Amino acid sequence: MKTTYNVILALGLCLASGQVLSQPNHGIEKVGTMFDFWGQPQGIVLFENYAYVSASQAGIRIIDISEPNRPEEVAVFDGISIAGCLAIEERTLLVADQMGGIFILDLSNPLEPAIVDSVMEYQGHGIGAVTSMLYRGGYAYLSMSRSVLIIDLNDPHNPEFVFQYDIGEYISGIVLANNKLIACEDDSLDVFSVANPRQTDYFGRFILDGIVDPRYGIDAVTAEGDVLYISYRDSIYSIDISDFDDRHILGSVNVGDYQQHITIHNGIGYSFSGQALSVIDFRNPAEMVILSSMAISNWESHSAISDSWLYLVSPRNGMSVIDVEELDNPEVATSIGNCDGIFRAQVINDCLMLHLNSDSDSLSHRYDISDIAHPTEIEPLHYPWIKQEQIQNEFLYTKGDSGLVVYYVDDSGEPEPVSYVNIDRQLGSIVNIAIGEGFVLAATFRDALITIDIEDPYSPRLLGVSDNMIDRAEEMALVDRTCYIKIGTVIYAVNLTDLENPRRNSCFAMNGVFQKMVANENMLCLLLRQEVRDTTFVTIYDRQNPTLPQLRSRYQAPFGEMITDIAIKDEYLLLDCSDSLRIFDCHDLQHPLLSGSYPAGRLTGKILIYDHYWIQHLHNHLNIFDFSEVLAVNPEKESNLQPSTLFLSAFPNPFNSSTTISYTLPAPGHYAIDVIDIQGRLVTKLSDGWREAGSYREVLNGGEIASGQYVMRLNSNRESQTTPITMIK
Repeated sequence: MKTTYNVILALGLCLASGQVLSQPNHGIEKVGTMFDFWGQPQGIVLFENYAYVSASQAGIRIIDISEPNRPEEVAVFDGISIAGCLAIEERTLLVADQMGGIFILDLSNPLEPAIVDSVMEYQGHGIGAVTSMLYRGGYAYLSMSRSVLIIDLNDPHNPEFVFQYDIGEYISGIVLANNKLIACEDDSLDVFSVANPRQTDYFGRFILDGIVDPRYGIDAVTAEGDVLYISYRDSIYSIDISDFDDRHILGSVNVGDYQQHITIHNGIGYSFSGQALSVIDFRNPAEMVILSSMAISNWESHSAISDSWLYLVSPRNGMSVIDVEELDNPEVATSIGNCDGIFRAQVINDCLMLHLNSDSDSLSHRYDISDIAHPTEIEPLHYPWIKQEQIQNEFLYTKGDSGLVVYYVDDSGEPEPVSYVNIDRQLGSIVNIAIGEGFVLAATFRDALITIDIEDPYSPRLLGVSDNMIDRAEEMALVDRTCYIKIGTVIYAVNLTDLENPRRNSCFAMNGVFQKMVANENMLCLLLRQEVRDTTFVTIYDRQNPTLPQLRSRYQAPFGEMITDIAIKDEYLLLDCSDSLRIFDCHDLQHPLLSGSYPAGRLTGKILIYDHYWIQHLHNHLNIFDFSEVLAVNPEKESNLQPSTLFLSAFPNPFNSSTTISYTLPAPGHYAIDVIDIQGRLVTKLSDGWREAGSYREVLNGGEIASGQYVMRLNSNRESQTTPITMIK
């Protein structure tokens, strides 16, 4: 019986802070997960009768290997955003988060790993993605692109940094050999003495003259005793490193291809290329001998070995179990885990459509989700992937060689062409389409907008053509008789009241790099990014006059966070952010209120909406959230909205005469809002006192401060939130 343990860690424990902050969900309830692919495995370790596989966004998969030829997945630990490389010693498991930092897990209960601490910072700087990791004698050895770190974990509850060194070259891997830590670069080795890790010394850099050409670099590395084994191109070399000043090659063996990974166990080496496993006798490093070789397709593989069983994980095959009792005749006993991924997903009516990484370009899986707790697979759609705007009811509308093609799609999933609308070739081919009530709006390669009547899909007819109006429409959002079209850095509003004569009414520039556009009868929202500050924000426009939308408010992600996707449901704006799912009540477009949130760690995805369900599309699975509680809240009763964490925003920003500061408080307590200049000095205190939980607004008068850039800071006893503001006079 497989059990999923959903462990949510809102904020990792930084060595600098020594405090974990919880972030409960409010108004959004996770009700399930659909499809559960492993994603791309990043590592494997063994403990007692279990294998722990880090499966990227799919968490840590826990496999019972008490019977190696009959492995069974028994649990999943998903408390880490994107699980990377692993290392283990006794009952302590280290997991690198590919978003940065490492987590320390206690395996006292092997099926329920418990996070006891995390390491996210070093001397005020965030730890980047860890590329390789070792754990020996109570110390963790980490490589991060161009530097190495050593952390004392003798007390896992109190990790302590003891050494850091910037190498300056890309590190392909690290190994430990006889009290030496060796970092491998393209054609050289950086060596550190770690007899006492708390007093680590840099031993020096050694160029592998005559062995490695820096144009190609070292492919894989491992060590045993005083012998270092490196894979370079089609050979494995053994190098005596007992004295680095007198290092020399002991021997070499040709394995026929470059190797991605080498594991040594009891003097026997297991070397993996993308195409084969080679078993090599390393017991005499001067005379290495290939004992056997077997074809096995395992690109980007990682392995672990116990007794006579080799466990190999890869993106293609999940975990393969290989019987190596007979070294001259290894045999794959079994495999477990599906490492496919969800390339695209969308919801059309009651149908969920998925396109998997392993699918052909002309196949989309379909599921009836009218009962979302029990999705039912129906016949797949045998047609190249389509946009949501291209299908309506049982008809599919798409571009043909010189016009619009209409297909009828029945339950068999085999589209049948039923009609065609020819378009003058001088107008160019169709580049984008949007479907309205009874009509199709098509934008062509040569700047024309074309409207087509589809009241009768079997007999569509051309309604109107407006040429030289739109320059290659990149994105389109159609609501009623108004279409918003993104071209370059501008959004155009096109009036379709008269379908025979589409007219461009207005346009406005975007103050950021376009990410996404969504619209409904209430509002138009743009997700934008500022490259200079690397921040994301959403601008919200009022559609009271659809062809002349007015900017009403803007929500900017707090510093260090990113908004990855947006969606609209009635008067609510949904955001998938880098630490949580958030819903804002936009009944008052000038002052959106946080009305729901769910702590998602740092796991972000795309948003699909089905009725009152939020479907979060991740690479390897779909999370299902019910936000009906948010929709049921009376928007006039702000006191009922209990936010789950601090939020702070300012609009307008930049501002001249004044700006409105909107903020939400998760619990009663003492709060203060300060305005700080770029030197960190307090300029003015906007608010300071006791507040009940809820949403509030304050006005900052521009006359109180000089022109320039400032930081608005909201402080509580437990956490703080900041947002940049700019005053222009």
